[in-house]
Amino acid sequence: EAIIKESITYKNVSYPVTIIGGAAFSGCTSLTSITIPFVGATLNGTSKTHFGYIFGAPSHSYNGDYVPSSLKEVIITGGNSIDYFAFENCTSLTSVTIPNSVTSIGEEAFYNCTGLTIYCEATSQPSGWDTNWNFNCPVVWGCFAM
Repeated sequence: EAIIKESITYKNVSYPVTIIGGAAFSGCTSLTSITIPFVGATLNGTSKTHFGYIFGAPSHSYNGDYVPSSLKEVIITGGNSIDYFAFENCTSLTSVTIPNSVTSIGEEAFYNCTGLTIYCEATSQPSGWDTNWNFNCPVVWGCFAM
């Protein structure tokens, strides 16, 4: 299990986590659960908005080749958006939790995520979410991360 906190404390000064580097979790082949403060980041003016980026995937099309097959659960604790195809081909995932702070989700963000259930803190779909954001994955509304 890996947890990325929303801030890092260094010598009693707290810095917010604003980026998780590319391939930061590369080689974590036994990871079963991850808690992250957001999905995606901007590095040197380039958006890396797919989940697999933190495992080394060069684009959303390669998520399935880089996200470990052992990973079953993703808990997102913050951020305000999830981009289109962000979790494309993450076929091992069984659970993703999305916080209330997410006001925008792009088209088919969960494309080809067979076997996935999405848990949302929101009680109903916010207007900023694409009409086909979940790609037919079941959604449970009004759930809060532990």
